[in-house]
Amino acid sequence: MKRKTFLHLIFTAAAAMVACTETEPPVFDLSPDERAQAQLEQYRQILCGAPCGWLVAVGSQDLGVAGGAYRFWIKFRPDNKVTMCGDIDATTAATPKESTYRLKQMQYPTLLFDTYSYIHMPDDPDKAIPDATSGVGLLSDSDVNLMGDVSGNEFRAVGRKRRCPFIFTRATPEDTLAVLKGDLIAVKETAAARWMGCKYPTVATTQTHLQMTVGKRLSSFTYADENNEVQTVFIPTYAELDANNIRLITPFKYKNIEFERITWNGTDYTVSINGEPHLVYDNRQPSYPLSFGPGKPYNTLTVDKSVLNSSAGSIMVAPFLTIYDKMYSDAFVSGIDIRSFTLTFEMNELYEEQMRLSVAYSKASVSKTGEAIFKVNREADALYLTGFRLPQTDEGVNMDSIGRAISGSLLTYLLHSGSADSLGMAGHRTAVAPSGNKFRADWAVNSIPELTQAVGRLVKIDEPGNYMPGILGKQE
Repeated sequence: MKRKTFLHLIFTAAAAMVACTETEPPVFDLSPDERAQAQLEQYRQILCGAPCGWLVAVGSQDLGVAGGAYRFWIKFRPDNKVTMCGDIDATTAATPKESTYRLKQMQYPTLLFDTYSYIHMPDDPDKAIPDATSGVGLLSDSDVNLMGDVSGNEFRAVGRKRRCPFIFTRATPEDTLAVLKGDLIAVKETAAARWMGCKYPTVATTQTHLQMTVGKRLSSFTYADENNEVQTVFIPTYAELDANNIRLITPFKYKNIEFERITWNGTDYTVSINGEPHLVYDNRQPSYPLSFGPGKPYNTLTVDKSVLNSSAGSIMVAPFLTIYDKMYSDAFVSGIDIRSFTLTFEMNELYEEQMRLSVAYSKASVSKTGEAIFKVNREADALYLTGFRLPQTDEGVNMDSIGRAISGSLLTYLLHSGSADSLGMAGHRTAVAPSGNKFRADWAVNSIPELTQAVGRLVKIDEPGNYMPGILGKQE
């Protein structure tokens, strides 16, 4: 009896479910295919409904010379045709090109530019863009996934293949006129010119000092994090047509610092952080710690007075200038013309840190190089040099012609402690007195407008005004 009752309940429930299924009205009035087609038609109406077209910025994954943001003016038509200009070069910027497009339901509603046009060039593996990587192009996108609300004057989208960011901005009549005059290129040049002469554009906040390197397509933002580690973020950028503001494809974010525009106010660039404008100023030296030594971003310091001092500015100043001049004059008396010298911090075969001093000079119109090697000792942020040796070459000791001439100035300045001697003229040895100097590596203020390389210095710990400046470099 119980079994019959149980089966009856099951059959009754199944019948009720069937009845419910047969009589319940559908949730949607349209089928999935019809809904997808309706959405595509809505996107078509929005894209074609901009009478002056759209300004479309697309980023690339390439961070090289040609990488960054590319900008296009695109006018969509209901017959699946587009007219396009692009900021690739002067020709593409001012020569409209017609091609075709489609809207297709894929994983997302997708905008496909299905005949080759300017927007395909950054992603062209055949190096349509100079300096692109052969075989891969600039790792950009030309097909676009459309998601969310696109009805406003601006919306964001992502590339279908590589997820590159897109920004669609409804163009104004003024924008269209500017594009057809070639201003997609002109605004980039105008904005770039405003940064000329500003060596280290910096924004100071309570969180950190943020340093910018603003390019025509790609910008970098460098700062020291809470662990004092240097971090660099690269973001594709472009200049806006109307006010030439710098626009970031994706916002810069660090702690409570967030912005996506660098705004030109007629005199200076500023960024808005939490509603407050912050001036972008020239710090004249990097605002983050210098990473210097073996295996670091910089491990060489080249001292060349003809480069470091000019009529436009002087980086080498007293008291080290006095030491340099004495070294030069002592050598010149002996018929030696010192051109420059380089300090290279490296590891030796015993995995000990050493500093290689290489002096470039000429004697009797013959160019030569003399070398000496110091042992490097470190105490916290301080370093000091002990003893030195003269490496052997095929021609014997290659410091023999210059050792005595620089021993009383440069070598003494560098040597902290220990006994050492150098070979002088005709093989005579000259003792080098230790100075007891300890140094720390730091940036130097670059006061010469035409000098674009990074400038550093070794600063005497107990006499900060006494430092050896030089051009920073990297030697593997």
